[in-house]
Amino acid sequence: MHMPTVRRIFSHLPETCYDMQRSDGTMTQYRFVTRNRAGKWYATLAEAQQQANRIGAGFTDALGRFIAYRGTILEMRETPAT
Repeated sequence: MHMPTVRRIFSHLPETCYDMQRSDGTMTQYRFVTRNRAGKWYATLAEAQQQANRIGAGFTDALGRFIAYRGTILEMRETPAT
């Protein structure tokens, strides 16, 4: 498991409802990866969580919380803002 990525995501959770573009002109993108599949890259964590069910990475429970399945990895990358 890639621990720095997992730790880093917790600092971004409050920002998920905002535009993730920073002053240095980069943007953080998110995707979930399972043992067999990798999801598409999304501009917000919330979008990645909403689409995670398509690849079997997790689901949203009745209270609206995202629940990742065991073995699911969250990947992040920095890209130039368009």
